Formats: sequence, C-alpha cells, structure tokens
Amino acid sequence: MGKKKKKEGPLPPRVMCPVCGGKGVFGDPGKDGLCECEGCGLIYAGSPPSRKTLALARDRRFAGAWDGAHDGSVRPATLYAQDVMASFFAHTAGMEAVLNGFDRNILDAFCGLGFRLREFQRYGWDVYGVDPGPEAVQYGQGCFLDVREAWFDEDKLPEVRFDLVLFAGGFSCLPDPVGAVKRLDKLLRPGGLVFVGLAGEPLSARLFHFDGETLRRVFMENGFQVLEEGERDSEAFAWFARKKDARESRKPALTAAADRGKEA
Repeated sequence: MGKKKKKEGPLPPRVMCPVCGGKGVFGDPGKDGLCECEGCGLIYAGSPPSRKTLALARDRRFAGAWDGAHDGSVRPATLYAQDVMASFFAHTAGMEAVLNGFDRNILDAFCGLGFRLREFQRYGWDVYGVDPGPEAVQYGQGCFLDVREAWFDEDKLPEVRFDLVLFAGGFSCLPDPVGAVKRLDKLLRPGGLVFVGLAGEPLSARLFHFDGETLRRVFMENGFQVLEEGERDSEAFAWFARKKDARESRKPALTAAADRGKEA
C-alpha cells in the first residue's frame, strides 16, 4: 500500500499589481500584509486601510499643531523648497539658481503644515495645497494659505493649472498612484513639471514602497518622460515632464527644418 499523498494547503493570496498588472504575492500576511509584484518587483499593501482610516492616521501626526514650536520642521522644509525651486528653474530656464517665481504657481499634494508652501510664497509663487489630514489643513488655512482637505485624486482640487506639482514624500501614501499620475495630465500647464521625492514619510504610512525603477515605470507608462532622477536622503527622487509637451516644443524646429528642405 503506497504512502498517502500529503494534501497541499491553499495557494498564497495574490493581488494584481496596480503599476504593471502583474501578480502580487503576499510574503507573510500575518506580519505586514505586504505584496511583492512578480512582474516589476513593486512592494505594496495588499489590503490597504480605508481612506478614512488613513486620514485619521495622518491627522494624528499633526495633532496639537497650534500648541507646539516647529523650529525643527521649518528649516528642513525651507531648504527642501529652495532645492526644488533651484532644480525647477534649471529644467525650465537653464539657470541653477533660486529665482523669483512671479507668474508661476505650485500645488503641494501633501502640504502638511504648509512650511514648504510659505517658502515658495516668499519667492513670489502662487501657492496651493491639499492634504487629507484636517489638523494640517486647519493650520495651513490659519496661516492664510489656500489649502484644502482632500486626497490628490478627489474632485476638491483648485480649478487651476500648475507649473509645478510637488509630491514631497506623499506619493507613496496615495491610495491610487496610477490614477494620480493620469490626473496630472489635466492639472499641468503646458511645460509644467512634476517633482516626486520618496523620502520624508514613515514606512508605516506608505502603501507603496517605490524605488527609482518602479517610480519611473508608473510615470513613463502614463505619458511622462524623466528629466532627472537620483537619490536624496538615501531614497529616490525624480523630475517628470509630459511627453506631449516635449513633442510640442520640437514642432517649431521640425517645421523650420522642413521649410529649409523645400528651399534646397
């Protein structure tokens, strides 16, 4: 009589990767609930909390904002904003300096208490912000900033088109990063840029653990090209522009070349 075949247990649960559509395999659901995509390698929360739960967690981070001093947060946010401004003008004007931002505007997609926005405002930018945390939004509004309580993919954003959309750490915390990238197409002015920095948010708050490769992929597959990428504070950052803006900028040169060909 042969040995009884051992009955195999159920396969591990799989969740479709939101970036590439590949199969996400849970490592240890009882430990952290994270999936790893078999296709692109992205690590992400297989069963994310509700938006309400996420907003409450973010709100706790800024609890008591009116009661405490923020010296330890203001200076890093100020320097961060200046670095972003310098890079923005290097990409748009070819000048590596912090220039005045008059007639420019910015949307900070996770504005927090608004320290970055206040620095942009100091340099002449028109500033707007959104944040899912009510405590942070109330603080920003109390500082006379145009900030709104919302997730980036909700229909509560200002009806404005932007020169710069900034994700200073919050991109990994979005419930739907692919939807957010698709929405950017309608939010940017012609020639507008997107900056994504992955450092700054605690690991416990991240729904997606992007690296340089997976971040590049989600943007490039949705109509963007990479202008610059690198690392800051040991985590990836990147500048993106719409591919169609690049095509439009090439049209005058192509037309002129065609005209020269006709004359020859």
